[in-house]
Amino acid sequence: ELLSILGLVLVSEMILCSCAVRFKTRKWWRNSLIWRFCAWFGRFIGRFFSGTFRSAGRMVGSLPLTWQGLAITVGILFGEFFFTILVYDTGSFLSFVFWLVYNIAVVLAAIVVVAQMRRLQDAAGRMAKGDLDYQVDTAGMLGPFKGHAENLNAIRDGLSHALDQKMRSERMKTELITNVSHDIKTPLTSIRGSIELLKSADRDEETRRYFYDVLDIETDRLTHLIDDLLVLSQIENAKDDPSMRPCNVKEALEACVERAKSLGQENHVRMHIDADPELYVACTPTRLQQLFGNLIDNAVKYNVKDGSVFITAQRQRQT
Repeated sequence: ELLSILGLVLVSEMILCSCAVRFKTRKWWRNSLIWRFCAWFGRFIGRFFSGTFRSAGRMVGSLPLTWQGLAITVGILFGEFFFTILVYDTGSFLSFVFWLVYNIAVVLAAIVVVAQMRRLQDAAGRMAKGDLDYQVDTAGMLGPFKGHAENLNAIRDGLSHALDQKMRSERMKTELITNVSHDIKTPLTSIRGSIELLKSADRDEETRRYFYDVLDIETDRLTHLIDDLLVLSQIENAKDDPSMRPCNVKEALEACVERAKSLGQENHVRMHIDADPELYVACTPTRLQQLFGNLIDNAVKYNVKDGSVFITAQRQRQT
């Protein structure tokens, strides 16, 4: 019996000490049944309304913008009707407070909507004036307004990319015209000099043949330059070439290498092709061979003696 009494006193003392500590820290209610029930009920109600609002938001968000506006308007009018009836029916001060809080919330929501619309309007105006560095801040924006802001940012990125491409194209065109102008002067100078030398005095047949060869070579160079300028003009005017068709890249490369074989033998340069036989491009066959021919001729001409030219054509990605 004595041990039982001592055990009971010890347990009672521990309970009292625990309660004293909880009273001091003002958390004595945390382990009570009432507190635990209220906490569980609060979590349940929070989850219920949170899930309900999320489901309603997803349902409204899936509607077109016009129907979203109509649904929100109907919801606001219903809430206004409900709280107005509540105030008139009960006549209590608490009902009036609820009605006032509801209307303040509606006004604040309207202010947020107007502010976001104003932000979108300012962004569109700045982009229309050419300010492509401006980006709409989508932080805190509501669903449809955020989507519209992201679309504006995508338009800005697309315009910036198109502008960069246009400027790069203009720079390349200017450089090409400068280079072509310089290249045209060279054959013209040779042609003019050869004609003057032919006209200045009688020349033997071998000398005249030499100058005729010079005239023939330089005329051919001028023809190629003029063809390049015509191609540039065609690209600039975006005219469709009716001769475009799928061309096999390997076959075009092999034809160009075959034509450049004599040039490679003169310069002691070997050419190697590693091309996908199933690789096709939509283009004009003569333009494709002209492009490959210029690249291969330059690679052979400006190569070292006993050098090599490796030509590779492989598909990098699926389109």
